[in-house]
Amino acid sequence: MSSNSTHSKNQTEYQRPQSANFSKPFLDYASRPDPTQQGHIPGVVPGTTWRSRAEISQAGVHGGYQSGISASKNDQGAASIVMNGFYANSDGGDLVWYIGAGGKHLGGKDYKKMIKNQTINTSYNKAMCQSLITGQPVRLVRGSKMKKNSPWAPDEGFRYDGLYVVTRSDQVPDPSQETAYECLEWRLERIKNLDEDKYEIPVRPDLEDKAEQLASQAMSRKLNEDALDEKKGNTIKAQFQHLTRLSKDSYYATCTTSAAVRDEERKILKSKTINEQPRSPDIASSHNKTFWPASKSQLYGLSFSQLNGLAFKRTKNSDISELGNAQEFISPQLILMLHNLCRLE
Repeated sequence: MSSNSTHSKNQTEYQRPQSANFSKPFLDYASRPDPTQQGHIPGVVPGTTWRSRAEISQAGVHGGYQSGISASKNDQGAASIVMNGFYANSDGGDLVWYIGAGGKHLGGKDYKKMIKNQTINTSYNKAMCQSLITGQPVRLVRGSKMKKNSPWAPDEGFRYDGLYVVTRSDQVPDPSQETAYECLEWRLERIKNLDEDKYEIPVRPDLEDKAEQLASQAMSRKLNEDALDEKKGNTIKAQFQHLTRLSKDSYYATCTTSAAVRDEERKILKSKTINEQPRSPDIASSHNKTFWPASKSQLYGLSFSQLNGLAFKRTKNSDISELGNAQEFISPQLILMLHNLCRLE
């Protein structure tokens, strides 16, 4: 575990810009790194600390002042997340279970209490689902307001703790146990195979035993989840197929991997996996500028090269109406997601 000396060694103090009133959200956009880029921000190493969300944003590590999830550019998933006690996240150090956005009333004395189910139809939660498919790294920042439940939280302000990757999604009861509403939850695992990521997350003084216990519990939970997923065939592909199949807009409707729901739809799932779909010989070439799939079932029958062509069109055409009159609406984001999914095979 980390010692006080390790803590001070790993932290790099962010220098506050000289401003008459930095308490207001002032940003120097000309010098700020792009917060939508993924991976480490050049010049910002794990262990760097800040005193406010505005300073984090100025450093380009996390774009939003209030939101816990910041999306990346080019539909590649989340660029960064902040854990600061607003949601009941589960912190295991190198393993984190992160609650999605929404479902709360942002005002009044009960502003932290759930008032409805979280849904996938928000840009923040969609970004986390993208990360599950693309496997792109997500920057993680811990805040001091989560000190009550996490020995890894900084004493004050915020600290950048490196890159994580989203490895699992689920729909779970309100972790606070105060309501019967459901939340979206993602599991993230820290990337430690890079030279710049040989960083030990600092533990606050006298909490080493608690940190060791929580880390052990987190690893046991991960192993149990992985064993259950393997037994039930709950692969990333199965999770993605579940998302798209239930979606009202052919993109997302929920991000659940609930065992009960999976069991009910097992037969449907087997019949709709991409590999098992017959290739339709009469489907026009994806290089035909006017081609666009007429239905989701036709979409699932496309080859990788056809998906590649559609993904290219999705990024190059601002108006997709010229690509064909679909009988069933096909979201351009769905095309890109399927294209990314094929890379897993």
